[in-house]
Amino acid sequence: MFSDIQHVDFKMRFSLLLATCALASTVLAVPVIKPGTNKKPKDESKPKTPAEPGDVVLVNSHDFVDGKINGHGSSERKTHPAIVVHHDENHIVHVAPIGHAHPGGVPTMPAADYNIPGTKAGPGLIGLGPPKQIHQDDVKPLGEPRHGNPEIPKKLTADQFNHLQEQIALHNPPAPEPPAKEKGKKKGKDKRSLERRHLEARLYDYYYDLD
Repeated sequence: MFSDIQHVDFKMRFSLLLATCALASTVLAVPVIKPGTNKKPKDESKPKTPAEPGDVVLVNSHDFVDGKINGHGSSERKTHPAIVVHHDENHIVHVAPIGHAHPGGVPTMPAADYNIPGTKAGPGLIGLGPPKQIHQDDVKPLGEPRHGNPEIPKKLTADQFNHLQEQIALHNPPAPEPPAKEKGKKKGKDKRSLERRHLEARLYDYYYDLD
């Protein structure tokens, strides 16, 4: 038989055990979030940013699917304006980036030719190399100008866009086709080989006729 003191002590210990178990179950019920997995899923119901040919949009170079616009420096992580050149059926958007520098010898033209102003960092240059590719989900619309920069037009005029297409085509000619094999030379070579074999056979016969 327990004494009153032992009975009270047992009840206190049992209550403490119940409280500990309840706390442990609460902690275990909380899902463990791994680092980097707590990103919000993309809202599929949200309309995609319009990206029609001639539109001026914002892109980040690390989102390009065919390589980065810059090889080094913090500009890889910055958002740049770009002009939409083409939008294919897979929602891959081809753009001509606009920046202050385009490494790798990429030909450029002044963005001011299309009434696209520069920033405090300097005038903008449109890259005329092969257009960069980016998924439409990663394209952002132009926002309000920041840090006192002038406003950028949201779309080129038809004449401006046609001129841009001409400039890109001019600096990116199609690869030349490999030269076709000249059939005449091959036949001539075969004919000479045949004549040589006949001559060797006649010399062989002549040599043994002397014996």
